[in-house]
Amino acid sequence: MGITFNILSIFPEIVECFVNYSLLKRAKEKNLVSFNFLNIRDFCKDKHKQVDDVPYGGGSGMILKPEPVINALSSLTDEKKGKVILLSAKGIKFNQELANKLKDEKYLTIICPRYEGIDERVKNWVDYEISIGDYVIMGGEVGACVLIEAISRLIPGVVGKEESIKYESFQDIFLEYPQYTRPFDFNGLKVPEILLSGHHRNIEKWRKDKSIEITVKNRLDLIIERKRILDRSEIEKIKELILKDYEIYVALLHYPVLNKKGEIVSTAITHMDIHDIARVCRTYGIKKYYIVTPDSEQINYALRVIRHWTEGYGKEFNPSRKEALKVIDVKKYFEEAINDVKSLTKRNLKLVGTSAKIYKKTITFSQLKEIGKNNALLLVFGTGWGLSNEIKDKMDYMLEPIYGLTDFNHLSVRSAVSIIIDRILGF
Repeated sequence: MGITFNILSIFPEIVECFVNYSLLKRAKEKNLVSFNFLNIRDFCKDKHKQVDDVPYGGGSGMILKPEPVINALSSLTDEKKGKVILLSAKGIKFNQELANKLKDEKYLTIICPRYEGIDERVKNWVDYEISIGDYVIMGGEVGACVLIEAISRLIPGVVGKEESIKYESFQDIFLEYPQYTRPFDFNGLKVPEILLSGHHRNIEKWRKDKSIEITVKNRLDLIIERKRILDRSEIEKIKELILKDYEIYVALLHYPVLNKKGEIVSTAITHMDIHDIARVCRTYGIKKYYIVTPDSEQINYALRVIRHWTEGYGKEFNPSRKEALKVIDVKKYFEEAINDVKSLTKRNLKLVGTSAKIYKKTITFSQLKEIGKNNALLLVFGTGWGLSNEIKDKMDYMLEPIYGLTDFNHLSVRSAVSIIIDRILGF
């Protein structure tokens, strides 16, 4: 005997119809899965069989009452109840990992809410509160069908070839590679030649590369939230794909910036700003790092440090530092940095300022990542107490602040550059 699903619903017929077709029907016939349908309305004690009521505190819609739901649950013994799942938009997102975990249960009980939700107290009887995605549907029955199919097909014998499950999307970090069948040429669209080569190692590599490519394009979050270490070839492929999408430049302004009183000042270039930001930029593939100051003595100081590591003794002493400092370009004025980027890029340039405050044109990191896929970005950082209003007015966007977890908000500009670049490009 496989797994038994208990379905608690006011419309159990929806799920009952679904499981009577295709592989699930055959799985039932082979006793690999079974189903027990409980109509919540049958467990109401009042003569009108009322399963819902208005919410306390006001609000639109109706809420499923706790009594009939818990009465339905209580009709099952602890053993035949198994793990109790409440389908809810507020729950954890259902994924392949959770499906794999639940497939080993002998019994699963799924509660399908309706209307505007279910009384919060029901959750005291629940093991998992699960959402099937970031959208809203009319009831939990469709969600129950999703869980049933995703879990059942992992049970040995339900799907004909278990090998077909092994290489599917979500079984690992990456989405499934593209699949083709006959005819070879369909309306001028041909099957990739590599798949007809018979060279299994090359085919396997092509499929792996395509899986990574599709995942980076459509679901980078799967890579970011992975639970296994990437191998070297995977890392290199992901880097290559991300760097194809983004063209980013960084500018660190020492003028015009603000002091603590809000006055426009010029700040001094520090040795750490030169080295640390350059190393971050080189690590993440930033095209150029502009240090901007009109002060000739400061320019000479910066150039002296850079030349020491790119042309002088430092070049031999620490060759990797030379690689980092090669991305630096010292400019007198911000406009010079902007014009230089425009001469280097074929994309539209977007100026993105950074600040610890919110402005009308402030965007989120997620929005910036989308904007960066179609435009070149110049990320602009201010020293001292931040960018002057003159500079902020020139920005196309201002990036949302980095939110720490305490009331202390005094990151160094070097830390801010590192965090922001990693949030855009890191994985």
